[in-house]
Amino acid sequence: MENSFEKIVTLVVILNVIAYLIKIVLKSKGYTVSWLYNHHLDFANIWKLLGNTKKLGERVLYFLLGTGYLIIIAIFLASAFLQVSNNEKHDPCVYQEKFRQLDWNGIVVKKYIDKTYHNLKTLEIEKNLVQTEKVQHWALFENGNFEKVEIGDSIVKKQGLLHVSLFKPDTVIQLDVDFGCEN
Repeated sequence: MENSFEKIVTLVVILNVIAYLIKIVLKSKGYTVSWLYNHHLDFANIWKLLGNTKKLGERVLYFLLGTGYLIIIAIFLASAFLQVSNNEKHDPCVYQEKFRQLDWNGIVVKKYIDKTYHNLKTLEIEKNLVQTEKVQHWALFENGNFEKVEIGDSIVKKQGLLHVSLFKPDTVIQLDVDFGCEN
């Protein structure tokens, strides 16, 4: 779903416009409203106002505000649920192909769990004397690969390959990467 975040933000804006229109109407009819909290009371009061109003035009307006509010809330909740559901569904083959296109190498200068980024296993490699790069690929560090890496090791990922070469002082280890893709 393209631009789904923008659609959700639009729904939130519309929902707020309706909520504040309800507050304006209620305030003009003598109801107590709070501009910052207790919005559920406003929703209940618009239905009370609808029941107490005799003029057809006003009744239609109050009905449209009340039902519009409910409909937009339902659409917002459904959209938010679908957005979260769609984010959880990912194609491992897409990630695998992106990983295959990467090309990096360097000496491991840091190894840690990045607590600010979902506890992701992280390496920092020095590419040259002044430039470092973070390596944070969950699939690379599965199956004990993270534990094999030590500070001072050299690590190489060549474009087109799905494995990473880890150079230790006395050996070279191939770290296989499994994205769970059936290809």
